Amino acid sequence: MAVRVPDENDMVPAIMRQGTTVKEFEPEFFIITMSHGQPAEHTDYRILKIYDFPATNRGTPATKQEYKGYLNKYKGE
Repeated sequence: MAVRVPDENDMVPAIMRQGTTVKEFEPEFFIITMSHGQPAEHTDYRILKIYDFPATNRGTPATKQEYKGYLNKYKGE
């Protein structure tokens, strides 16, 4: 990635790496960690409530029956 060259009267923040300003940098610069607090009254707290959707990009593709089974399992949700 590269820093956009600012036009006249345009403000672009400086990208700093190891104490110096850089014009090019890795996209990983924007990866952040996100943490969350866990309330004391909810011991079963999870971010993802349903996480067993059939994966299409891992190994063999999911079949139509797997998708139908998933939808039937969570029909009332």
